[in-house]
Amino acid sequence: PSSQIARFRPSASTPEPVYSRWKNFASQQSVRLIAVAPKSNYLWLATWGGVIAYPQDDVSYKRYTSEHGLAGNEIACLCLDENENPWVGHSEGGLSYFDGQKWQVYPELR
Repeated sequence: PSSQIARFRPSASTPEPVYSRWKNFASQQSVRLIAVAPKSNYLWLATWGGVIAYPQDDVSYKRYTSEHGLAGNEIACLCLDENENPWVGHSEGGLSYFDGQKWQVYPELR
């Protein structure tokens, strides 16, 4: 039934932006890379329009863009550190990492 299909559609949860006056409309429909965090049960998706954090046991996800503190929106590479926090490299240059609460830009590569 259609009610069961609708129940499994993921929904976006938008985190509080770091830059409250910014609004990003970059498409996140094109996934470039996926990193699996087995302990926290998250999928981290790198896209042309930012990062998506997808908990594997939920149907909602969080989308992150430059308005949330990323150095840029076009993600070129992604990896997880020993605490399963993602680090992303940007096509435009720069390196960002998620500290567990919000995105930070690595200062030496700003």
